[in-house]
Amino acid sequence: TKVLLPEIVDQDKLTKEISSINEYLGIIRTLLSIEYFQPNIFQIYPVNQWSRECLCYDLLVRMGIEKNPIEIHRFYDNLSKLEESKGYELYNEERDYILQFLIEKHDQLEINKINQILISLKDISINRLKSNDSNWHNNLSKYSIREHVIKHFSLLKYSYTIINYIIDLLTYVYNNYQSFDIVISILHCYSEPDELVKFLHQVSDEKLTMEELKEIIKLP
Repeated sequence: TKVLLPEIVDQDKLTKEISSINEYLGIIRTLLSIEYFQPNIFQIYPVNQWSRECLCYDLLVRMGIEKNPIEIHRFYDNLSKLEESKGYELYNEERDYILQFLIEKHDQLEINKINQILISLKDISINRLKSNDSNWHNNLSKYSIREHVIKHFSLLKYSYTIINYIIDLLTYVYNNYQSFDIVISILHCYSEPDELVKFLHQVSDEKLTMEELKEIIKLP
């Protein structure tokens, strides 16, 4: 018995081209769960990419940017970089879980936050998304920043008190500017923790604008 799917889905093609039962069921679950369809997906993309593209389109429509080429490009660029860093293939349950999670939370997020979440997930386990933490977004950011800071200062003998303080300061910067690019650029400008702390205090005390901060750290 065939599953009742939207008419635009070529179910015979799906059945013939997907041999893995888990992948087949995963694609079916996606097609049954999404609200907004782009018919061209089923003509343009291979079957094992249907789930990815359908989830992306559904999310973009819910965020109201499905006709904004700049935002679409930025979103797909961040998603592709995440997929590359994690080694995801065209069909991947973990990647689909991330997209489904973002769809579920879309009314709490702006597109910039979604992009920042995709960036942060490159460095940490997606299990961080599966916790029942009400403050999940801020904690996700902090976990990612922690990974970068520890890696950056891995060859130095440092005090964990100082490192944790740096993590808190960088998290403050992220919360204010909503940009991992800025946080990571600041971090890589300094090889000594003390100098980094000094600069982060300056950022906090002077309440620099985004443009002023980008100019200081030479970020385009």
